[in-house]
Amino acid sequence: MLAYTFNEVDFLPDGLPLHWDATGEVDRTGDASSIWTLPLLALTVLVVNTGLATLVLPFDRVVARLLVSFTPLVQIAIGIALLRIVN
Repeated sequence: MLAYTFNEVDFLPDGLPLHWDATGEVDRTGDASSIWTLPLLALTVLVVNTGLATLVLPFDRVVARLLVSFTPLVQIAIGIALLRIVN
C-alpha cells in the first residue's frame, strides 16, 4: 500500500476528493499529500493490533486471535478506499 501510494501521489490532482456524503456528493477535498493518511492508518492498525495481540496472548487466546484476524480485513478495507480515491 505504501509503495502504491508512493508511485501514485505525483499524478494526483490538488483537489483530490477525500469524502463523500450519503448522496454521493464530494463534501471534503484535500491536496495530493492527504492520501498518505490511509496507508499510515493501515500501518498503525497493523502495528497496534499485532502489539496488543502479543500482549494479550498469554491471558486470552481468543482476543489475541480476533485482533490478528481483523487486521487483514482492515488492510483490505483501507486498500479498497485508497484505490477508489486514486482511481
